[in-house]
Amino acid sequence: MLVTDSVERARELMTWLEQKNTERQQITVKATAVAKEQVLARKLESLIMVRVDDFSSGISGLVANKLSDEFYRPSVVIRTAKKSAPAVAAVFLSSI
Repeated sequence: MLVTDSVERARELMTWLEQKNTERQQITVKATAVAKEQVLARKLESLIMVRVDDFSSGISGLVANKLSDEFYRPSVVIRTAKKSAPAVAAVFLSSI
């Protein structure tokens, strides 16, 4: 996808990729904040499980990782899709 012989096209692709990465980082920060609110609103258990519906399922694993890093617990982030699509869950278990 990012292979080209054109320097100009390579710059365009680099700019696009940087923009997408920045967007993903911003969404991850927002989703992590929502998830942390859920964690802090209840007793901290040995397994963190939160639901984050308003964000892309692609960042669920990133959020789970950040929760595990901050709270030193395995984390599960569940995102239920709108309509009848199946739920998506991301699990980060490196802290077990």
